Amino acid sequence: MAEIEKSHTNFNEAIRLFNEMEAPKQVEKVEKAKIQN
Repeated sequence: MAEIEKSHTNFNEAIRLFNEMEAPKQVEKVEKAKIQN
């Protein structure tokens, strides 16, 4: 269970970073991957 939590946090962190860098394509990719997990 902790692994899922951790992975969820990593996704959110990645999304936040990509948003800061204004990389909408990357955000989209991460969002899709997040949904698949």
